[in-house]
Amino acid sequence: MNIWIHALAVGTDRQLARGPGGDYQPKWSPDGTKLVFFSARAGNSDIWLADVASGELTQLTTSPWLDIHPSFSRDGQRIAFQSDRQGRMEVWVMNADGTEQHAVTSIGVAPSHFVPWTADGNSLFFRAAGAGPPAPMRVRLADGTVEATTVQGGAHMSFNPDHTRIADVVGHQRIWISPISGEKPYEAFSFDDPEVRIDYPVWSPDGHWILFDRWAPQGGDIWLVEWR
Repeated sequence: MNIWIHALAVGTDRQLARGPGGDYQPKWSPDGTKLVFFSARAGNSDIWLADVASGELTQLTTSPWLDIHPSFSRDGQRIAFQSDRQGRMEVWVMNADGTEQHAVTSIGVAPSHFVPWTADGNSLFFRAAGAGPPAPMRVRLADGTVEATTVQGGAHMSFNPDHTRIADVVGHQRIWISPISGEKPYEAFSFDDPEVRIDYPVWSPDGHWILFDRWAPQGGDIWLVEWR
């Protein structure tokens, strides 16, 4: 499993990362010049950075624990990720060059492929673990305050371009939209075929499309659904 770049204008594909270990959950930097992802290519799951133009790879974390699911802040200065280096999975933040790594939650985090930042960079959305079902929560970075949210899903959260709504998939079959203002979430899209699985919905930068993985018993592909 390596990272590829697909050029929408001409329909061509280019392999960016090569080698063993698997490369997962790539996220674009805001300026489009880099991708952050996690990989075990050095023998352990760590956070890596890829330069899109040259393909040069930089390892950002080197702990012997699991460091996974990274995402850039909107200004590109920081990266959030999940790590179990303190004994259980929590949300961590570091500078974009890998310095000043520190935990920002202490309540236990359920696996969540995306850890989205708010537009102002002051908060992160994550999925908390607990006695009941995992619940989407919000942590304020200034003081570590954790708040409940009305977000549906929690494992694949993605902000729209103006950071007013979160898209996620519920039950791997239905894309839901959740306004972060607290308005009622609503279902936006699903396939009629119950055998089809939807994963990783993300908004296009212009907000006109939602991109996702469509998995079916015979294989998987990248799909787009128009947002209206």
